[in-house]
Amino acid sequence: MSGIVALGVSRFRSLGIRGGRTGNLLALLSALWLLVTLAALIVPGVLAPGDPTDLRPALVFQPPSAENPFGTDQYGRSVYLLLVHGARTAMLVGLASTAIAVTVGALIGLIAGFAGGWVDAVIGRVLDVLMSIPGVLLALVITAGAGSSTGVLIISVGVAFIAGFARVMRAQVLATRERVYIDAARSVGFSGPRILFRHVLPNAITPVIGLATIAVGEAILVASALSFLGLGPRLDVPDWGQLLASGQPFLVQAWWVSTFAGVTISLTVVAVSLLGDWLKDWMEK
Repeated sequence: MSGIVALGVSRFRSLGIRGGRTGNLLALLSALWLLVTLAALIVPGVLAPGDPTDLRPALVFQPPSAENPFGTDQYGRSVYLLLVHGARTAMLVGLASTAIAVTVGALIGLIAGFAGGWVDAVIGRVLDVLMSIPGVLLALVITAGAGSSTGVLIISVGVAFIAGFARVMRAQVLATRERVYIDAARSVGFSGPRILFRHVLPNAITPVIGLATIAVGEAILVASALSFLGLGPRLDVPDWGQLLASGQPFLVQAWWVSTFAGVTISLTVVAVSLLGDWLKDWMEK
């Protein structure tokens, strides 16, 4: 699934439509889709009134219809209701884990790049080790060892992304600290922390913000993969990865359960990636 999503995003990029009218249109459509998913996070009952956990044995594996737009699952539950109410876990994990990765990773990169010397060397070696481990594998190990809960899932996905943000921030700080205005700040007696947070950080943070936007989609994808493997939180309403896994054994007789879950995950990841690319280009202008 992750390979298909990555291929789709790279295909959009290869077509050269990140800028101009087409790029702006894609960014607008992506923003509208993300607004819908955020609404599902905040007020799912407005988009999908009803109880998603309502078991209806008489309606097991009903195909898409006017009453159930996305059909029903093996328990007679509405797939549409499950997708809307399940967005809460997916979006919460994506946003919270990215916030953890950005905060911790940017701070580590900021310290490493500004301090230099042995501090930079030690942090750099640790980051090299973390970067050599695939993010999904690192998150899987942490989740498998710490247990299945929403908090553990957020922390594990966030830890998996810390090294990437730290490397980007470190590279930006190394380039920024050599600027003339940094030397001027030192010459007038500004302290190290003041230079770091008032002059270096504001001028080095832009690429990190652009990367953070894209990372939200990747975090949703990793969290869905862990839930698909059975390492997600055990909730009354399954998240997107769990819904995708629950429909897998019934693909022949009820294709809609896994299909609509997979399409929802893919559309969300692609929308975040396209909007992140557009935002990055806009900030670099």
